[in-house]
Amino acid sequence: MIALEPRIYLASRSPRRRELLSQIGVRFELLMFRGVPREDPDVDEAVLPEETPEDYVVRDPLPSALAAVRRIRERHLIPHPVLAADTTVEIDGSVIGKPEHEADAVAILQRLSGRTHRVLTAVALSYEGHTEHLLNAGTAALLADTDSRALIRSIMDEVVAAAAACGFTLPSGLADKLIEGTTQLPDYLPSMYHDHAHRRPLELTALYVAPLAAAEQAGCAMPRTQALYRALSFLARHATDRR
Repeated sequence: MIALEPRIYLASRSPRRRELLSQIGVRFELLMFRGVPREDPDVDEAVLPEETPEDYVVRDPLPSALAAVRRIRERHLIPHPVLAADTTVEIDGSVIGKPEHEADAVAILQRLSGRTHRVLTAVALSYEGHTEHLLNAGTAALLADTDSRALIRSIMDEVVAAAAACGFTLPSGLADKLIEGTTQLPDYLPSMYHDHAHRRPLELTALYVAPLAAAEQAGCAMPRTQALYRALSFLARHATDRR
């Protein structure tokens, strides 16, 4: 039997998402719709009546992920996890949709100019009949999924290597012990998630800035940890705008 290389399908046209996946070392294939998303009958990007921007951005990636799963079956493609995402802009409690034409784009930019607004992103991952919102995923879902668990383990391996480069030898097998210990606990959302949800400052300096600087000085690269730090920094900056 030929061993297949782990990879995912990306159900998105965004060049930025392709760039981010490449930065953290995730292999992927594009799974595109025949038309642009708003013309595809499976994908409706309309905002529902009384729907909040937060609810909208969490809901919106789901149809794309599920439609992509159906296309995998219809085209008899090799099954891999499907990643879909949506980013939207909110101002004054309203969702700013994608511009329909150049004049619409100019009007949106004029409305946003000099105004405080939020950029919201949510991610959905679908595989083997299960679909998770990564924006709200707890430890059980993250560690049960092969790809997210592998990513978590690779980040922990970077931490162990950086500690060794800085002269601190961590116990052998520590990453596996921590992961296994977490699987024995009830499902929970990380403390930084709660800090972000309640608009409290994220502890980025102690948990990321200082360790990354020490690792760099010791000549140890931490690309996945660096990518995670940049993503969290983005969230922290926009959370500050909301306070």
